[in-house]
Amino acid sequence: MKVAVSDKPKLISGQYTEVIDNYKLYYNPLGYGGVTMIDTQSQTLLNLCDGKKTINHIAKVDGRDINTILDEINSLVNSEVIFLSDEFTSELHKKNNSKKNISCWLHLTNSCNLTCSYCYVHKTPGSMSLKTGKLAIDKMLQTCRNNNIENMNIKFAGGEPLLRFDLIKKLVNYSQIMRNDIKVTYTLLTNGILITKEIAEYIKHNNIGVGVSLDGIGEVNDFCRFDKNKNGSFERVIKGLEVLKIVNVKPSIMTTVSSSNYRDLMDLTKFILDEEYFFRFSLEKDCDTGFTKLSNQNEDLIDKLHGYYDYIESRLPNDDFTKIHKFGDASFKKPAKKSCGAASNLVSIGHDGKIGVCGLGLSNPFSTLDESNDLLLQTSKYNHQLTNNIASDYDSCHTCVWRKSCAGGCPLQTKAAFGRYDKQSPYCEVYKAILPRVLRTKGLQMIRDSKID
Repeated sequence: MKVAVSDKPKLISGQYTEVIDNYKLYYNPLGYGGVTMIDTQSQTLLNLCDGKKTINHIAKVDGRDINTILDEINSLVNSEVIFLSDEFTSELHKKNNSKKNISCWLHLTNSCNLTCSYCYVHKTPGSMSLKTGKLAIDKMLQTCRNNNIENMNIKFAGGEPLLRFDLIKKLVNYSQIMRNDIKVTYTLLTNGILITKEIAEYIKHNNIGVGVSLDGIGEVNDFCRFDKNKNGSFERVIKGLEVLKIVNVKPSIMTTVSSSNYRDLMDLTKFILDEEYFFRFSLEKDCDTGFTKLSNQNEDLIDKLHGYYDYIESRLPNDDFTKIHKFGDASFKKPAKKSCGAASNLVSIGHDGKIGVCGLGLSNPFSTLDESNDLLLQTSKYNHQLTNNIASDYDSCHTCVWRKSCAGGCPLQTKAAFGRYDKQSPYCEVYKAILPRVLRTKGLQMIRDSKID
């Protein structure tokens, strides 16, 4: 669809805005446009978009060439800062929702070479058999075909999945043989200690995404992440990262922000920026009580996080910040009904073939692989309340500008804390404070890049 001179554009209400230098940031949480930065001249144009004036009229008032105005309004409409018509918006959303995706969390083993203080996995010698792994892939591929899903991501997790590197290789090979019309991608979630040259080259050759857990530099990490003999893991993780670097694999650094390390993440932040890693800050979870020592220190946590984002702003990354960094499960790519894929587009399969709503949910499985050939239908059957859990419908969330970005946070933690899903996350105030910082960093990048151009 094209913008016409007879159209009457209107600024969309309910957007998050922030003035940065001589620009104004716009973020529409209900759209797919992400961050838009408006300079002074464009802001003057935007002020004329009241839903009453035609573009032809606006051009006369603005004084610039009609084609220039049409191009600018078209850009603002596609960024979903301006509303043109229900039909136009529908076409935009249809284009952005064209591909369906599903994730399969494969819990390869309950064993691990670390005994991290906050780990929710109750360690046992249990390990997935090749038969169970193949059955999981068969059922997931059938689920994709049943639901017209084009893309499937397999997440190899545990425990420590590299303890079963032999199984990973066999399952990657099997899934490629069986996938037919389905695009299958892979992610490895690891503590990084067991990465060797052979493993790194395999990861590179098979284009496997990698998430490596690291909770700080030196003793900060080792206070939380250690083996059964209380030996810290930091130096061994760094060696694993260096091996990945040799084969040109750039992992994502997965940091669990906990009561033990949240005051001491500046050195880690500097390290991440120096190495140009993707990275994620995830707030510590407790699905037994719902509350953690960290969630009882939200005010101080917010203050410390602001300091880390101040530093990031002082040396802006080259790559799009909303692509290289995640804060929890928050997303700015599209309006989210849920914070994660639990009971929607994620199926988590344990080493024993039991099914949970997510990695955390495997501690309370609801079914087994043998029950159905449609794992999404099976998940919905046993988790109807969670499947239909939408944060924007909550009384406590439906007016919040971030309701489609954080989408309520971890639903299992919220349920544990309050006995129900439709409540604010224990970390609600943290999300409200920090999500604007992520957008602000992206906005500063856009200002910098516009000056370079």
